[in-house]
Amino acid sequence: MERTKETLKELIRAGRAKVPAHKVIKGGQLVNVMSSEIYPADVAVYNDMIVAVGDVEDYIGSETEIIDATGYYLTPGMIDGHIHSECSKMSITSYAKAVVPRGTTSMISGLDEYISVSGLEGLQEVLAEMKQSPLKVFWGAPYKTPYTIPKSTVAFNFTEEVHKEVQKWPECYGVWETVREFLQEEDEDTLGAIVEASKNRLPVFGCAPMAVGNDLNGYLCGGVRLDHESYTHEEVVEKMRKGMHMLIRESCVTHFLEENIKAVTEVNPAFARRVSFCTDDVTATDILEKGHLDNVVRLAIKAGVEPMTAIQMATINSAEAYRIDHLIGSICPGRIADILFVKSIEEFEVCKVMTNGKMVAEDHKLTYDLKAPARSSVLKGALKCKLTTKEDFEYKTSIQNGEADVLAMDVKGPFVRKRRDVVLQVKDGIVQPDPEQDVAMVSVLERFGRNGNKSLAFCSGWKLKKGAMASSAAPDDNNLVVMGVNAEDMSIAVNYLIEQGGGQVVVADGEILEFLPLPVGGIVSDREPEEIAAHAKAGQFVSVYCNEGSRLLPRPISICEIDKKDNAIRLVYRKVGKGTEEFSGMHTGGILNITGPLGNGFPLEKAEGKSVFLMGGGIGVPPILELAKAIKCEKKQILAGYRDCHTFLKEEFEAAGTLYISTEDGSVGTKGNVMDAIRENDLKADMIFACGPTPMLRAIKNYAEANGIECYISLEERMACGIGACLACVCKSREKDAHSNVNNKRICKDGPVFLSTEVEI
Repeated sequence: MERTKETLKELIRAGRAKVPAHKVIKGGQLVNVMSSEIYPADVAVYNDMIVAVGDVEDYIGSETEIIDATGYYLTPGMIDGHIHSECSKMSITSYAKAVVPRGTTSMISGLDEYISVSGLEGLQEVLAEMKQSPLKVFWGAPYKTPYTIPKSTVAFNFTEEVHKEVQKWPECYGVWETVREFLQEEDEDTLGAIVEASKNRLPVFGCAPMAVGNDLNGYLCGGVRLDHESYTHEEVVEKMRKGMHMLIRESCVTHFLEENIKAVTEVNPAFARRVSFCTDDVTATDILEKGHLDNVVRLAIKAGVEPMTAIQMATINSAEAYRIDHLIGSICPGRIADILFVKSIEEFEVCKVMTNGKMVAEDHKLTYDLKAPARSSVLKGALKCKLTTKEDFEYKTSIQNGEADVLAMDVKGPFVRKRRDVVLQVKDGIVQPDPEQDVAMVSVLERFGRNGNKSLAFCSGWKLKKGAMASSAAPDDNNLVVMGVNAEDMSIAVNYLIEQGGGQVVVADGEILEFLPLPVGGIVSDREPEEIAAHAKAGQFVSVYCNEGSRLLPRPISICEIDKKDNAIRLVYRKVGKGTEEFSGMHTGGILNITGPLGNGFPLEKAEGKSVFLMGGGIGVPPILELAKAIKCEKKQILAGYRDCHTFLKEEFEAAGTLYISTEDGSVGTKGNVMDAIRENDLKADMIFACGPTPMLRAIKNYAEANGIECYISLEERMACGIGACLACVCKSREKDAHSNVNNKRICKDGPVFLSTEVEI
């Protein structure tokens, strides 16, 4: 509700029960984060605001909607205290679809990735998008862009002069992520941003990992209020003792909660009141699989934090740290009606979500169709780079042939880069990347049309064996980054992104293997979170763990079907032991621990325009179903081999393509096996995908090689531990395995799908 004198009068009258509430939530247990109490209380809501809590009978009119909260705890909507939503590859709209149903109703963000690629004009579009979203975004103006030392190239430079303008915008709630080094170096733009913030009474948000002692003192003298990045709990303790609000970060790549929470659980429980949570960088996959801040709350409780305290850390503590507690963070009169319906505060499973006074989500899904806005040319993500050739990614030297001493950047983990000295071969004046030494080429290409700069260097830590990968989403400047061990593949990857207007791509042997389009600024997509997260492929498997503690090893089971809409997979398996017997006894609502998807699936892209055999026998039949549904080819011929008339999945296969059945007893279709079905029906194909018992695959392999047919086989029958540790699934291969340095392949790690000529069976 926009605040005017008239709307304020209206809200005051609603608070005094002079006009009826629009909604009343009855029967719930209120989690009062202000008083640390839990008690029965009803909540009255007028438009988007809470107007009364407790006994609200006076607020009920003839048209007041009654919402039954019996059996639920009512908690405030959660606040992510520091998040680069752009790093999820999801737009604001798509991101809201992922996190709001999990209970995150507000986030603090600089939206800096958008600014780096589209400037203030693009930012205005994103701010308008926010207003249509159930997710509130409290924007902090970046202290400067670019963030890098030395200075890199971005589309828009955020300077002191820009701060003088944007800090007066109503959307601005502070200065975003002021990095310690820029204060230490007394950067003029950074100091100017802080001076303006002081004039405008705006808080300054910080980023000071490993800041201690005198450096921390100097940083605090710069006026920074809070920090979201500490590597140890001792660091958290020192910062809090010196007056900072602290955010504990638990992202997809940096799991700091377990260590940092010790400041509360082991040093001083009183610290808890000034500690809050953030995720910083998350992926769609992690959100859909684990949750968002709801998962962080659960982790904190598991670490020994009381449920009430953990909920406060996710709500009111953040609101107070960012000075927005008059708007959000609690269920109190005068606050925005962001309310979660939770079954158990110990397990903290968010069942329903109200934002801005509207019920918007249930069972981890939005209850309405949220549409992304139309995108202008400002956010279309055009990459203003020249097309490249392979020569652009060849490191030339005066040495014609021989060896060269090379300096490489060694990636040791998140935010840790080390120098590595290596010796590389030189051929025809070109220094050769070396996959065996884990040395790849890396290049950054300026994408905004400012100067055309292009770097070329060596990098370790990625264990890239072939091909190349490239991305136009590359924080913090989002220039085009490519890495590879083959110059031609690097060029193909870069040119493809230029032609597509941004995204992420994987290339090998001159072919595009994977591509994620990121059409919004070249950094995010409006796709559904499930689409972005959907990485399970036909031919992959999952490792399913028994709940019975005596059975330690997981059961690797191939994926039969992938339901991307509901973010689900279907497993079909034969009950042959105690583990699978246990799984068969499970019912809806039961919990299983599953790791995956794992392994390499079938290369579907190779089938385009070809006549294909999809062949499955016995327990190798189920993995063929998803393959049959997903593959795009000229002619799809499905051959399924069974023992007898129990032809499971028959109807699903018939719906997916032309089905030919063979049975050992001749009760259905061709008597014999799938090879007999080929001969009996005089079938022809340009390519084969197959899964089944070893004798069947051996026959198919021989048939394919005799007829010059490209053939991919899944050796899933021979999988053991599923994680590449036990080596029970090893098979002979043409090339040496990097793990064992012998001619072996581990089926669960290198496969289970192989080109038939790569392996011996």
